[in-house]
Amino acid sequence: MEHLLPQKAFGKPSLNTAAGLVSELDPVGDKLPGERAMKDYWSASKQSVVLAYSAQSIIVKENSSLLDLIIQGKTTWRAHRQFVTAWFGRARYVAEHVLCRCAETETGTNTLQLLPDVPAEKFNPPSFTEHQAANIARKFE
Repeated sequence: MEHLLPQKAFGKPSLNTAAGLVSELDPVGDKLPGERAMKDYWSASKQSVVLAYSAQSIIVKENSSLLDLIIQGKTTWRAHRQFVTAWFGRARYVAEHVLCRCAETETGTNTLQLLPDVPAEKFNPPSFTEHQAANIARKFE
């Protein structure tokens, strides 16, 4: 998101633009859901997406993120409580710096109200290939 600033050069991120972009970013050619399915999924999960995204960014052990362990049902408070502050801080960062900067800001505002009041923690987004980065920039021009 921050790579698409300033918004004088790139339009505000939107669900319509992002849904149409997903298949272009697929590096291995997996069959991804269509644009309508992406919008339906977003509608059903938009309040929790910051938690999933930020959990994916926290590597707990080699090749396993906090999200991987949550999905596998392998997380416990005792074993993983040290990651909770970073998890919520990163989620707050995504809500403030991504969702609240989108064309539709209500999701970001509503999401912030659901998160604990912890300082936002900036983190590096996943890397894109040069081709993927060019496609993203082109879509948001």
